[in-house]
Amino acid sequence: VAQDGSTKNYMVNIFESPDTTKPVVTNAAQSVSNLAGQYVILRSNEAAGKVYLISNSASQTTVADLETSVAAKLGKSAYVFAANTDIPISTANMTEGTYNTYAIDAAGNKSAMGSNKITIIDRLPPTVSVAAQTVTNALNKTVDITSSDNGLVYLIMEGVPQLSKSDFEAAVMDKKGAKGLVLNPNTPTPVSVYQLLAGNYHAYSVDISLANNVSSPSANVVVITEASRIKSILAFSFNQLDPPAIGQIIGTDITVRLRVGTPVTNLVATFTASTLSQVHVGLTPQVSGITPNDFTLPVIYTVTAENGSSLEYTITVEFNTGIEDSEWMTSIRTYPNPVSEKLTVETMLPLDRVVILNGIGQVIADIKDSGLTTMQIPTDTWMKGIYFVKYYSEKKYIGIQKIIKN
Repeated sequence: VAQDGSTKNYMVNIFESPDTTKPVVTNAAQSVSNLAGQYVILRSNEAAGKVYLISNSASQTTVADLETSVAAKLGKSAYVFAANTDIPISTANMTEGTYNTYAIDAAGNKSAMGSNKITIIDRLPPTVSVAAQTVTNALNKTVDITSSDNGLVYLIMEGVPQLSKSDFEAAVMDKKGAKGLVLNPNTPTPVSVYQLLAGNYHAYSVDISLANNVSSPSANVVVITEASRIKSILAFSFNQLDPPAIGQIIGTDITVRLRVGTPVTNLVATFTASTLSQVHVGLTPQVSGITPNDFTLPVIYTVTAENGSSLEYTITVEFNTGIEDSEWMTSIRTYPNPVSEKLTVETMLPLDRVVILNGIGQVIADIKDSGLTTMQIPTDTWMKGIYFVKYYSEKKYIGIQKIIKN
């Protein structure tokens, strides 16, 4: 308003420039566990906004990244209500690792990464479970153990130290414990109990954290009993023949006598083995009365006890010669057995051929001479092992004997 009363209007425009100043987050470098009641302290220089604790492995370029990481349980956040004031963030149940700190203000400006790192150490023990059961310590026996965490599960005998992973490893070395690698948490992990000492066992779990946290012992008990050690063939015969041919068992040698001319390339044996044992010829499982074998040469039957130990039986087929059996059994003398340098064969009945085979059926000597009653066979070049001497008379195969070379 002028002195003369005239007026002039003016317009004043006030512009508010946006807040682009980044907040500053501060915290001490520290290590803290993820147990209940544990926390870290962060500060922001702004009076409003949020502070964040974000895993070093998570995306953290933008504010949206920070929120996404929190939602994925790769971090936590807390609201700011006053500048430069301690703001606690709980670390309970957080994943082990290195974490970065950030702040945002009320305008959404994101701070630079805090200069000090925070390390969270996993101190949460895993949980473990196993079904109550009784199982033998046989070769193929396992126990399923379930752990809540990745790491290792153990089956440990009562009475041995059970406080740490090193205790468990010592028990495993002493066959008082067994272990398995957990590939999928909360999924059963099979643990072999082969050759564990008999006794009561509990399951444990050890996680893969730096602290190697150990679970409490399983509530259920696993009872390990001794697997059977018995491994015998109790009876052996060829029942499909008429009449059936019954084997004579002397120690681990089984001899079955057949009529001359009986085909032996596809014979099916009927046998009785000790309870819980398994029988193989080579890698082939044998089923009594079903599995055929070629008995042209002696056949090795391996009997494996439930505890994994084994015993070999040699099955030899011999032929009746038309001579009385007792006469044949006493007519040939082969010595010494075991032999070192020279094998002597003496017989009261003439032979026209003697064939020597090694343990895998290869012919290493074939002696042909009609009317043989005595012969000496050099053995000094033979390798140590089992050999078989086949006898022929009047061009007919009449029998076989096992010889051991020292």
